[in-house]
Amino acid sequence: VFWVILALAAASFLAMEGARRSGAVSASALFFLAPFRAWELLAGAGAAVIAHRRPVPGRDALALAGLGLIAVSIFLFDETTPFPGPATLIPVLGTALVLLFARTGTLTARVLSLRGPVFIGLISYSAYLWHQPLFAFARIKTLGTPGLPLMLTLAAAALVLAALSWRYVER
Repeated sequence: VFWVILALAAASFLAMEGARRSGAVSASALFFLAPFRAWELLAGAGAAVIAHRRPVPGRDALALAGLGLIAVSIFLFDETTPFPGPATLIPVLGTALVLLFARTGTLTARVLSLRGPVFIGLISYSAYLWHQPLFAFARIKTLGTPGLPLMLTLAAAALVLAALSWRYVER
């Protein structure tokens, strides 16, 4: 099963990269069409198969490296970073490392188990749903790219609305 997952992930990644380099597929198609993004999901499936086959011991260094890779993608990627593209390997590999090695007792597990990160995880789906209309209406209203202060205010509003939605709708 692992090798099938690996082969499918490799095929999806190569299809994405080939289509991106050739320009045969639009950037939005690369982003939204499953064949070009399946490798990202399959990375998680591969990690699950590994963890299911035998217990994976917690490894602070590898779990922290995973968090570091995720942080790199958050703070260093910008609008010029082709996404999806080869750079997408950075957060995907980071996430796989966290999934595999952030076991109970590791520093990474303790950090991710703190009340703040857990709460963000609980409201993340609602925040995902709220942010898009807020950002879209801001872009329509300003007829251009809204400024950073407005976008930060809208991000905070999305988190507040997400918390309310989680509490009164999801729960």
